[in-house]
Amino acid sequence: MLFGAIASGDEDIIEPARAREATGALCVAWEGAGAARAASFSGLHFLEVRAITDSADAAAAIDFHANLERSMPNLGHLLLKWSLGRRRLLPDRPDQ
Repeated sequence: MLFGAIASGDEDIIEPARAREATGALCVAWEGAGAARAASFSGLHFLEVRAITDSADAAAAIDFHANLERSMPNLGHLLLKWSLGRRRLLPDRPDQ
């Protein structure tokens, strides 16, 4: 499990290694960029959680299918642990 920046843009990244070198990001993706930008404009915090299934290269389609079954349970486990930890930090609500 890694924690760090995600390089993003408004189109597919053709050379992911170059993008990682230029930004120091752990991965490249474009899906979360719009949400991050909207959150920034609204003064909100933003966190994108990703399960990385491929290297965004010529073997991406094959790697995606090979790694999907391994990465999704890991992501589910992480989100479950995070949500249970957050629940302990929140005050009890009288309406529940």
